[in-house]
Amino acid sequence: MDMSMNAEGNELQTSQTMNMVYSNFNKVEPIQVPEEVINSAQEMPMPEAAQ
Repeated sequence: MDMSMNAEGNELQTSQTMNMVYSNFNKVEPIQVPEEVINSAQEMPMPEAAQ
């Protein structure tokens, strides 16, 4: 991922490379979301991705 940021007049450019290994993903227990949380959830707008 390449990124460029401007903060207080200073520009920062960075490049990242990530390697990941997924393991035991079929062994994760189900996650229970409480009904109160589901009923009070509010939709959040997603920002447009910069291209």
